[in-house]
Amino acid sequence: MKELTTFDFVFLVEPAGIFGIEEAGKTIISAEEGDQIVSPILDSRTMNIVSWGTQSRLRALDKKLDLPLNIDGAIFRFSDNFLFVSVPGHSLEEAESKLIPALKRLILYLSFSQNTFIRYTLVQATNVVGERIPIPKLVKLGSLRFYNLDNLRKQLSEFESASKTVYSENRISKALEYFGKGLLFCELLEDSRYSILNPFDPLSLSETSLRAETFLNFWKVIAIILGEKMEGKRFQSFYKKLGMSNEEFRQNILPLYKVRNDYDVAHSKRQATLATPNVVTREHLTACQKEAKNLIERYAHYLSKNKGTLKT
Repeated sequence: MKELTTFDFVFLVEPAGIFGIEEAGKTIISAEEGDQIVSPILDSRTMNIVSWGTQSRLRALDKKLDLPLNIDGAIFRFSDNFLFVSVPGHSLEEAESKLIPALKRLILYLSFSQNTFIRYTLVQATNVVGERIPIPKLVKLGSLRFYNLDNLRKQLSEFESASKTVYSENRISKALEYFGKGLLFCELLEDSRYSILNPFDPLSLSETSLRAETFLNFWKVIAIILGEKMEGKRFQSFYKKLGMSNEEFRQNILPLYKVRNDYDVAHSKRQATLATPNVVTREHLTACQKEAKNLIERYAHYLSKNKGTLKT
């Protein structure tokens, strides 16, 4: 067995303002001075700010947070919004296995106690002799967005003619709303802050949980159109009215309901006790988004073809 050693980690904890440190876009004030805040002066005629109000009053150097904590045998020390952690272990993997649960509990509690979502980023990791442990890094080379103006014109013209008869219908309106929420979460998934590149990001708002939230919104589109309960009459038959074959339904729709019901998507599960927890993958998410879009298009066609004669 390897000799017991110590691994040192440094994290940057944000938002910095709760530590009395400067934070972009925020005026930082001690809670003890909360009743002494003066707002900027607004000229009511022009709606322009013409005089500044209270400015940030950051923590004095002798008031900085410098607090050691012993959590599960690991030594945590806050120095302002830098968090230093020393963890004993025979290997990096053993040290990580001790660090991650303790760090998660601490950050979740801090989010709760401060009533603010707390983020943290691994700054560096070193071993007992100060050698650097490599940290995975994301390098973004670019991002593409394609356009097709002919297709856009066609889609807008179709919407104009179907706005009242199709897209004002209750189910499709709600489905479009959830599809939009799903797309918003997709944007967040492209944000490098939430990408899992190392084991030090166990907090809820990470790529894994964002995928689950995104999947759930796209799944709700499907549930609104086909029905939420698999044993329901609508679920068992309505897909046929949309022109979907039994084979398409079995291959494309049923697996998505299984993910929703059996994975950590809509319900709280004690996944920590599982050796291989069920996690929503990028493939699950892509399939769900594809089927949600497909069903909205099929349902819109169904409404257009049957306008004024159907009950949905």
